[in-house]
Amino acid sequence: PATKIPDGLYTIDFTGLAASGQVSGYVGPIVVKTTKPEITGSVAEGVATGQVTDKYIDYNEELALYDLNYNLNDKLKASYIATVNGQVKAPVAFELNQDGSFTFPVTAETNAVSVVITDAAGNVGEAKIYEKEIVEPVVTLSVNPTELDLTVGETAQLKVTETSTPAEGDATEEDVTSKATYAVEDKNVATVANGLVTAVGKGTTTITISYGENTVTLNVTVEEPVVVEPNVTLEIDQAQVETSIGKEVTVKITEVTTVNGQTTVKDVTKLATYEVANDQIATVRAGIVKGKGQGTTTITVTYGDHTLTFDVLVEKPGNGNGNGNGNGNGNGNGNGNGNGNGNGNGNGNGNGNGNGNGNGNGNGNGNGNGNGNGNGNGNGNGNGNGNGNGNGNGNGNGNGNGNGNGNGNGNGNGNGNGNGNGNGNGNGNGNGNGNGNGNGNGNGNGNGNGNGNGNGNGNGNGNGNGNGNGNGNGNGNKNNLEVTKLEP
Repeated sequence: PATKIPDGLYTIDFTGLAASGQVSGYVGPIVVKTTKPEITGSVAEGVATGQVTDKYIDYNEELALYDLNYNLNDKLKASYIATVNGQVKAPVAFELNQDGSFTFPVTAETNAVSVVITDAAGNVGEAKIYEKEIVEPVVTLSVNPTELDLTVGETAQLKVTETSTPAEGDATEEDVTSKATYAVEDKNVATVANGLVTAVGKGTTTITISYGENTVTLNVTVEEPVVVEPNVTLEIDQAQVETSIGKEVTVKITEVTTVNGQTTVKDVTKLATYEVANDQIATVRAGIVKGKGQGTTTITVTYGDHTLTFDVLVEKPGNGNGNGNGNGNGNGNGNGNGNGNGNGNGNGNGNGNGNGNGNGNGNGNGNGNGNGNGNGNGNGNGNGNGNGNGNGNGNGNGNGNGNGNGNGNGNGNGNGNGNGNGNGNGNGNGNGNGNGNGNGNGNGNGNGNGNGNGNGNGNGNGNGNGNGNGNGNGNGNKNNLEVTKLEP
């Protein structure tokens, strides 16, 4: 029957008897081995170190005592298999030390190392002495913005990012906004779709976002929109309106609205309503103000909920040269001069009496009266001026010469009277429509001149022993009358 020989180190001795005699011999050493080599080891700082445990090592120590030891690498064949960057490389043979220890280099890219030992008996031992620890990247989820403050009706877009951070190397990011799932705590406050948040009603809520194994939460606050009241005023293009009776002036009324820093202007002149405090002074229609009577009043403008008040001043129409009368009388032995001028409306009277010199001047502007009286033994002069409508009278009495001048601008009358022993001169001038009369009485020469421009009459009378001349001039429609009387 078959016999199983136990593992061990053997020699075979042979002894026999031959014709020639006894013969002997042996075969050895013979190794009987059925166990696999055992391997331990590690990798540190780029070097693999290890130890093989096997009977071939033990037997070799025994055989060394008989000087029968062998090279261990003849009995044990060693190799390693490396996995580099995820790829398994071909086996690499290496030599064992005679005690079964070993070393060999390992690159940084190596992920794993296995050592394989095959003995001469055909037994194979294998062990993984190194495997790089695989550290899973740290994966986080974030959202931007991290919280929301909205008003009802507003929307906001979220961005959800997944970040993977490996043990070595740079982190990577991925936009997962459209891939994530969203859960709103209170949909009466806000809703969300693909990261777009819509504010629905006033309140607070939370949104929970999930992707993969991670979640992130953000708070949402919704307020009612703030209503900004516009600032509305009415404005006029002129602070005070001035006009005259019968004259119209147009004003422009605008509504100025300012809201959130933006200003708009609207012309409401024809849309507004108007109220006059005193309609005897002015009237108004659609922004057109018309003077009715002299004085001041106010007009209140209303449009919508707003009002505006402005002042109105109404004056009489202006007067230039109107009607006037100028009379100049000069009586006396000396010289008497009387001048009267009338511009606008006014009366001016000048009287001069005396033996000397008498001067009288009267001026009236607008509507007024001016009287000038002069008495003396010398010369008497009287001047009267009237602007507008007025009367100017100048009287001069004296022994010398008596001169009377009367001027009237507009419609006026000018009378000049001179009485005396010397020369008596009377001049009357009227511009516009007027009458000029000049009378001179005396022993000497009596001259009377009357001038009227426009429609007027000029009469000149002279009485005396000498020569009496009367001149009257009128432009326009005029009547000239010259009368001369000679005393016997």
